[in-house]
Amino acid sequence: MTLEERIDELTANWGATKKKMFSGYGYMINGNLAFGTHKKDQLIVRAGEERASELLKQPGIRIFDMTGRPMKNWFIAEEPAYSTDKKLLELLETGRDFAKSLPPK
Repeated sequence: MTLEERIDELTANWGATKKKMFSGYGYMINGNLAFGTHKKDQLIVRAGEERASELLKQPGIRIFDMTGRPMKNWFIAEEPAYSTDKKLLELLETGRDFAKSLPPK
């Protein structure tokens, strides 16, 4: 099962809108990007500052930097960071919760 398929399955009833972007798909909650895929096997996640410092301590997670300019509160997760559904769901919930904390667009 692909990362995208796993995300679709785990978030089926979250009400997220899926859009093509980042050489993959972005998942919007209340119009705010919460998480997405990049190059099929990388997970992009948004997080608040407190959670961000926790994420960076985990293996396979680094700051999202596509253009040479790191994006604040955005992260790329690779295996082993989302190797189990439990780990993946935790990362997806992080992005969802951050997006829900923002004003709807």
